[in-house]
Amino acid sequence: MKRIFLVLFISILANAVKGQTSTTAGAWTTGGNWSSGTAPSTGALSTSVIIDKAMTFNSGSITGWGSTTITITTGGSLTVTGDFALTGGGVNITVQSGGSLSVSGTTSVNNGARITIAGGGTPGSASFATLSATSNGMVTINSGASITATSLTTSSNADAIINNLGTLTVNGNVSSSGVITNSGTMQVNGNYTQNNSGNSTTNSGNLNVTGNVTADGQIQLNPGATTDSNMIINGTLTVNANPWMIVGTTTASPCGTTMTIYANLVVKSDLILTGSGDVTVNQNGRMAVFGNISGASSTGTLLTLSCGAQVYVNGNINLGSGGGNTITNSNSASSPTGTNGSPIIGLYVNGTTTAQNVSGTVGTKSDLQANDLAFFNWIGTIPNNPLPIKLLYFKVKEVNTAGVSLQWVTTMEKNFEKFLIERADQNLDFEVVGEISAKGGLDIITQYNFLDVSPKHEKNYYRLKSVDFDRTFEYSDVIVAHWDVENPDIIVYPNPVVNHTFTLAINHEVTTNTNITLLNSMGRKISQQSILSNNETISLQDDLKPGVYYLQIVRADFKKTVKVFIQ
Repeated sequence: MKRIFLVLFISILANAVKGQTSTTAGAWTTGGNWSSGTAPSTGALSTSVIIDKAMTFNSGSITGWGSTTITITTGGSLTVTGDFALTGGGVNITVQSGGSLSVSGTTSVNNGARITIAGGGTPGSASFATLSATSNGMVTINSGASITATSLTTSSNADAIINNLGTLTVNGNVSSSGVITNSGTMQVNGNYTQNNSGNSTTNSGNLNVTGNVTADGQIQLNPGATTDSNMIINGTLTVNANPWMIVGTTTASPCGTTMTIYANLVVKSDLILTGSGDVTVNQNGRMAVFGNISGASSTGTLLTLSCGAQVYVNGNINLGSGGGNTITNSNSASSPTGTNGSPIIGLYVNGTTTAQNVSGTVGTKSDLQANDLAFFNWIGTIPNNPLPIKLLYFKVKEVNTAGVSLQWVTTMEKNFEKFLIERADQNLDFEVVGEISAKGGLDIITQYNFLDVSPKHEKNYYRLKSVDFDRTFEYSDVIVAHWDVENPDIIVYPNPVVNHTFTLAINHEVTTNTNITLLNSMGRKISQQSILSNNETISLQDDLKPGVYYLQIVRADFKKTVKVFIQ
């Protein structure tokens, strides 16, 4: 008898551990939809639940008992048609690969409860109205998974955690007094506020905010494990205490080491420091502010760059002249080497700089490209960046007896006036050899060509000087063309000649005894003159009839005749 009772007890216990499985799609509260014939409790959940059908749940709460799990498997779904509270005792909802969870009301995860969205080849998915993690509540989105929420909140607890390794889209605002960690992709289409000085947001993935960001608690930006991390703020960033915005982690490794992976912060509007608001950019941190940096108090706001840090401000920095407001740029002779062979300046400001204390060097927009081309090019990759042009390439297209043909392409031109083409020989003293006006395209591909008809013998160094309407400018990379023509040659352009005027270009130095003679088609001399340079504009007499003529260039060591057509 005792043996029979023991077997019966073990059988009951095994069935209890096994839990319940959905057998028919429908309402959670309908017993016939479950393997046991009885619906799992909507209050204290005492058994594990497996959902592999489409189940619906009215608003209410589920309280865990022991360690209970609701597992939504491939093909299964749970739709909650109101508010949904998970609380106590370690109740866990796991959305496995191919499963889905949808809540139309507020989802509250607290007191040991967990929601986990699995990744995998066919990741799990979830959508919420308001998603809220409170005391000892955690939501984890694994790599490959994606969830959406109308809004997101966390309470003032270090164990109220949102941990995103996948894709998290919040269509409204984020208000966090707890902890948010993002190593995946997080898109916030409203405003983002980090409250509570004891807790923080940590980003090592991609965090894009359409609205404004307020740092009343710390926001820490770390480089990714293998690639850059990015925080893009399309509105204003306000930092209210110290140091609540930290970009990068490394302060010395040593300082002269060029970083390969960065934590990036982009503020497309203004950066405002209030109270004792501080921003620190470390060696593996980069920051670009498209607007201004301003201080709204006299209690000691700080902008601090560690050695190796890089910051560009397209507007002004104005922290005020009192109250300990300080800019410290620790870049020095120990900093990584820049484009021009000098240590990077690190801090570049297009406008003016005002603070009670300014320590270190402050460069300009022109210094940015000349001194730190890699940083300049990174800024150029940011959509709608404030740099006047985005140069896709600049190259030597062709080298022949006509000269050196150059070609370049832009993908964006903003407030941009013209290109100056500069050339140098081996002494690298550049001079302007041509000018081309901008075509005025914005966010379109525009191609430019230029022919240097009088290059130097052998090596020629070329660069573009891009000039903005406000007279600021930047240089392209230097390219090299090797021009080696055995015999002196000449170019006449345009040919046919229009309006009796043309340009004569000779690819060697011109001496005082170089003469040109114009002959008609019968070989009769029409006119003769001396030329003084190897690139000269010639005006012919107006009464010349259209037809074929010959231009003869004569010097002591050579003689050449070129056929010209006069319209």
